[in-house]
Amino acid sequence: MSKKTGDRIHPEHELVLMMQADPFFCSACRQVGIGSAYGCTSCLVLVHRKCMYPPSTVAHPLQKNCSLKYNPQAETNGACTYCHACSKPLRGGTYSSAASGNPSFHPSCLHLEKCIKFNDVELNLVQS
Repeated sequence: MSKKTGDRIHPEHELVLMMQADPFFCSACRQVGIGSAYGCTSCLVLVHRKCMYPPSTVAHPLQKNCSLKYNPQAETNGACTYCHACSKPLRGGTYSSAASGNPSFHPSCLHLEKCIKFNDVELNLVQS
């Protein structure tokens, strides 16, 4: 697989795209990941593919006219802030809107598939 540098996340070593047989802990967003990840062959640093080079802004997948900005560290202002997709605490890089009270997300949660098909069952991501 191709090699990429991880200057922002792990400047000490080069991060290489690799397949992970077991779940891993993403060093950027602090969430569990599965499948391929960028990793350091010398350390235990592993990063989701979506967290390695996150776009600076993205559109909200379900809300029209809602732009979300990437923040390398969760802006909590001392309070515990939660991801609006998975309900887990935000501890690392996040996407959020500049407007107060708007949702925040882990980068990996923001890029969830809108439809998952498994064993003849179809699950659709919807806004609640």
